Amino acid sequence: MWAELSLVVIAIAFVFLVYYVIQTLKTAQATLNQWNETLPRIEQKVDQLVQETTNTLQEANQVILQAQEQSKSVTEMLNKVNTKLDSVSASFKAKRQALPIDAALQATSKSNLLIPVAQMLAKVWRERRQKKRIAQRINEATKEEIKHE
Repeated sequence: MWAELSLVVIAIAFVFLVYYVIQTLKTAQATLNQWNETLPRIEQKVDQLVQETTNTLQEANQVILQAQEQSKSVTEMLNKVNTKLDSVSASFKAKRQALPIDAALQATSKSNLLIPVAQMLAKVWRERRQKKRIAQRINEATKEEIKHE
């Protein structure tokens, strides 16, 4: 009798155990189903984010490359302008050194001073006019280079 009663108690305990295991498995199954429903949406969102990030990085790279190209062209233009200005400066220095104003004043007497001064003024006026023309050409060339770039 105790043996039969023990078997009945064990059977009832086993039924409760099986019931709780089944309930736990059902809860786990429901959680797993929710994950299966949510995971594709998450993957889709992640794929969209990856695509948007990739596009943004590609656009940023293009902007950086364009900026580098423009920087190179501006640098080249500035180097050309600098070269032209150096040559103009050298030309002006050479012309200034070729003007011996002090020597001309000392070599002439006071009565003949007016002729060399007039010649020097004419020469200075021609040089300034030439400088102005050169500056205009440089300005026009710079504007043309900027337009083409």
